[in-house]
Amino acid sequence: MRQIKIIIAEVRRALAYKSLPQQIIDLIRHKLKINTNFRDYYRFEFYKSDASMEEKSLYLGPNGSRYWPFEGNSLYFDRLFVIKSLQKSLLMGAELPTPKMLFKVGQKYPINTLDKFAAALRQIKVPILTKFDGGGGGVDIFALDPAENGFLCDGNAVDAEWIWNKYASRMARGFFVEERIYNHPDLAALNPDSLNTLRLMVVKTANGQWHFLKPLLKIGRAGSAVDNLSMGGMFSKLDENGVAGPAYCKYDDTEYDCHPDTGEKIIGFQVPYYREALELAEFASQTVGFMGTLAWDMGVTPDGPMIIEANAAWRFEALQQRLGPLLTPEIAAGLHPRSWWLPWDKTHMYPKYFTERDRGWRQQFAAKLRQRWEKRLRARAGS
Repeated sequence: MRQIKIIIAEVRRALAYKSLPQQIIDLIRHKLKINTNFRDYYRFEFYKSDASMEEKSLYLGPNGSRYWPFEGNSLYFDRLFVIKSLQKSLLMGAELPTPKMLFKVGQKYPINTLDKFAAALRQIKVPILTKFDGGGGGVDIFALDPAENGFLCDGNAVDAEWIWNKYASRMARGFFVEERIYNHPDLAALNPDSLNTLRLMVVKTANGQWHFLKPLLKIGRAGSAVDNLSMGGMFSKLDENGVAGPAYCKYDDTEYDCHPDTGEKIIGFQVPYYREALELAEFASQTVGFMGTLAWDMGVTPDGPMIIEANAAWRFEALQQRLGPLLTPEIAAGLHPRSWWLPWDKTHMYPKYFTERDRGWRQQFAAKLRQRWEKRLRARAGS
């Protein structure tokens, strides 16, 4: 029902530019020419844009578009990035700079009870982060500082049982503990509560070359340990020298020249170690060259950049609504274009992707038919 209300509101806004019949014709035209999904037609306001079809085709659409960089990511390797502890092991094994993972906790790991976890936690004397082993969006990440009889989280004393209970309902996947790193002083000035990171999105074209899309600086809000947009964080586009422009939030259209909580100026902010961060992202991308696109989250410490994580699937709708298309004509020329009649095989465009991520669209279709047939057979056998 909520989605229907959103669609109706979008159609009504577009009536100021095109009548309903004109919108329908325009929707069909965009779908046939550049494979635009109807939601993206309204999300990116194509109905009032005077951009050419080629320019509009540079927008990436979560429900289908002319170019889809995730198609370069083999689903066979997806678990390396969805399961964060596997990713951490990969980064550490490749000797890429990343916060050290101390141990993993869960049903499938040696530390699988509260007592074992409490014993392991007592050995730690440094600031740490605990992370759900497969989470996203900054959910279930807790920053802990060592105290006399345990740890402090947001200034409150917590113990092993408190942490355990935060992940108890998802212990089948578990969580892991890693060392906490801190912002470069310049970044800490923007917001000291969160690790303010770089989001460096890269895509590999058909010639094997890696390209950066629009580099971003992500900034957290006061009281939050993370800078994720879904948790209220902000993003700012960086120029070729790592200088920030205005910042935006995901949920409003306000353009921020200064941080709304700290008052620190964002426009003109120079990211420290920016060139080194780009070099690290490019080197790391080449190291995992079996992937086709990644979004690297990079922390910048007083000693230089460190990889926080890599995302094999990343969201981009809010970015393009504020900053325009992520692709350039040069990058698009090296990607495989998709027409509306072609299946999104071996991409994150699968129906029910997360439940059948190792199957192609034909296999999924056959599996659904088989499941329906088996359900009918069971129903007949029970009657």
